Amino acid sequence: MSHMTIILIFHECFPLCGRGYFMFFLDIPIKYNDAIVNMYLQDGFFETNIQTASFHRHAYIECHYIYKGALEFNINGKMISVPEGTALLIGPNIFHSFSLIHPDSKRVVFQLNCDKLGSKLFTEDYLLKRKSFSLIDNLEREIALIKSTNQYHMLTEYMKLLFYELICDTNETSNNSVALPIDRKLQIYELVNNSLNVQPTLEYVAKEIHISPRQLNRIMLELFQMNFTEYLTSMRLEHAKHLLEQTDIPLKEISQQVGFSSYSGFWRAFKKNFGVSPNRHDSDMNDESSVSK
Repeated sequence: MSHMTIILIFHECFPLCGRGYFMFFLDIPIKYNDAIVNMYLQDGFFETNIQTASFHRHAYIECHYIYKGALEFNINGKMISVPEGTALLIGPNIFHSFSLIHPDSKRVVFQLNCDKLGSKLFTEDYLLKRKSFSLIDNLEREIALIKSTNQYHMLTEYMKLLFYELICDTNETSNNSVALPIDRKLQIYELVNNSLNVQPTLEYVAKEIHISPRQLNRIMLELFQMNFTEYLTSMRLEHAKHLLEQTDIPLKEISQQVGFSSYSGFWRAFKKNFGVSPNRHDSDMNDESSVSK
């Protein structure tokens, strides 16, 4: 299992917003050819409320992937418009600034630390790559999970896939000079998460990833420290908690949407997992919302 550094620090009462906030730092090591690339994620790496930035520089490669709208960059005095579905990679220690072209723009931004990668990518101060990332909605879902529960499941796996999509050329992957790993953890997560309301079974998931049910249970114990039934219940409860906090859907309908066959079973499982009944959690959320207004 690859090493990761994760720092989540909660600060009480940030004065500008009146609420607590999180400082976030994540170091994701990624295999690339015969080297290890360290991807650094920090506060604001996934922005939907982008602010203009004045001239600055970074010690490492910085990648901006614009998946909605457009931004304009000034890189050492050269103006560059970066449209939707485009990645801009800026070399180490290159001064740059940026501003919005469209107010509803969205981006993912991260830094990459690897000398071999820099020498391969850059003949100028920057590099533009036109790319689409089909799992951007899944990545947004992970960010919503961080904001609502301070936890995440597949953030590192999605970011590794984004790296390979943006950095690796088509001829590299087709010639197998860069091996794109089959991520069992991500496969299982996607299969279970996308079929919560249709009663996915151990046999169904095992068949989809071409292993035996016994092997799947063993792999899940290694990856998630839970067997299939425990993991499925955990995913359903976390999805229910998210719906409870982010929507006005009635509790009984939420229990059905996430795949519980009875409301009483959902109620007991929710209280056992979170230490409070769904009714009480909903009431507490409403009280907190009223106080903050």
